[in-house]
Amino acid sequence: MLKKQSIAPDFTLHQSLGLTVQTDIGGHQVEINNFYWAPLFNGGIPHPVVMGTQQLILLIDEGDLRLAPIDFAKVLRRYLTGALAKISADQVRQLVIVYRPSWAAEYHLPADAQRIRIAHRLIRDALAAIYNLATAGQVPIFYGGFYFEDELPLILGDGNVDGVLVND
Repeated sequence: MLKKQSIAPDFTLHQSLGLTVQTDIGGHQVEINNFYWAPLFNGGIPHPVVMGTQQLILLIDEGDLRLAPIDFAKVLRRYLTGALAKISADQVRQLVIVYRPSWAAEYHLPADAQRIRIAHRLIRDALAAIYNLATAGQVPIFYGGFYFEDELPLILGDGNVDGVLVND
């Protein structure tokens, strides 16, 4: 069964509504309120002073880059390095990352568990290369796109996927 997910916006936006994240197969959910979306490939993270008291959520959407004959891991690392250049390890630990492939939302195509797990691993590896493995492990990375409902245990069972965004 397909689980429809489409809650991460396609643009930078101050949000006052909350996000719900399912963090395990048992249905445990957490809320994120008062947040700010910062798309990675559209300018990245504002200076920490600009963030103020809002939770910063870095939105990663590879768009058509996945279809290009390039090394996506290198491109992701380069963009993350640039976006996080002024962000200390302490500040990055306060960051939340949401991987949301626009092709999944645009075409209502679910990403399979393997694709989701690989994307999250690439993000975690890029964070480890920029900071260190311990810091990378402290940054929550959530999936915010379409997925197959029966693959949820595989998705949430991966150590690099800290949850999936749900909409009620």
